Amino acid sequence: MSDHLSTAPQLTRSASRKSDYQLRQEARANIEKKQKARMELIIHITMYVVLIASLWVIWFALRGRFAWPALPTIIWGIALFFHGLSYRNDHGAGAHKRRQQTQKAIEAEFERLKSARNNN
Repeated sequence: MSDHLSTAPQLTRSASRKSDYQLRQEARANIEKKQKARMELIIHITMYVVLIASLWVIWFALRGRFAWPALPTIIWGIALFFHGLSYRNDHGAGAHKRRQQTQKAIEAEFERLKSARNNN
């Protein structure tokens, strides 16, 4: 019986360590996901600037009449805008705001269910 009592705190500590470990792993995965998405956006912006600038230099060097680089500039620019918007929504202020709204909704629903249970 003495052995059982002495191992109980160790099991509890082990379980809490595992929980902390899982939280650290989850935090690491979240940070890595955010950093990867940020790097993808930076690469996208860099490629846009370099390639669009190159198209405009080629157009200027050839002294073209029709400003054909305007088409990829606009179309790719729109795609880049939505990529940035997606990043903001998933990892920036949009995500923070959504988490706050979700937390408020959860708390309100919890209070509603708790009061309904107490009324019955």
